Amino acid sequence: MIMKGKRMGNDELFNVKKLFKKDLVLLDVECKDVFDLLNYLSNFALEKGLVYPDFKEAVIEREKSFPTGLKMPQINIAIPHTDSKYVKVPQVIVAKLKKKIIFKEMGLEDNDLPVDIVFMLLINNDGHQVFLLQNIINLCMNEEISKKLLSSNSQEEIFHLIQYYYETYAEYCEDVSN
Repeated sequence: MIMKGKRMGNDELFNVKKLFKKDLVLLDVECKDVFDLLNYLSNFALEKGLVYPDFKEAVIEREKSFPTGLKMPQINIAIPHTDSKYVKVPQVIVAKLKKKIIFKEMGLEDNDLPVDIVFMLLINNDGHQVFLLQNIINLCMNEEISKKLLSSNSQEEIFHLIQYYYETYAEYCEDVSN
């Protein structure tokens, strides 16, 4: 089942769609390597007031220990993230890269993976991490959506494409973590 919402305690709904904002979609991001990119995205998040100052070091160290590159059928993505204690406001930063950047592949640290799009997770509740990872993987497994993500050239187009996915393909569901 594809999920866009998660029922939490006290009937609170964790809605993935609300984590994506148009001003957090970045186009033609150009960096020399994965760590330059994580530095850039962390500074962007800090300037927006979404993370604490120590977020940058934490996300870089986590990427070194637990790589986040993922090979999908149509697109290669990375989903860098770190512990919730470094995040003020839950969001997802989407960075479409001008040129592919090499990430290490999740679970296969010896494999280099040229990544097209990065989804940096800013999660302030550790219980939401796996649920959000599953949602982004499902988004990128969708052939129509992933092809359009690759061909899209505007912030608004990418933002609306993601919103369309969660309105069209996803269903609200009960908490899957317990």
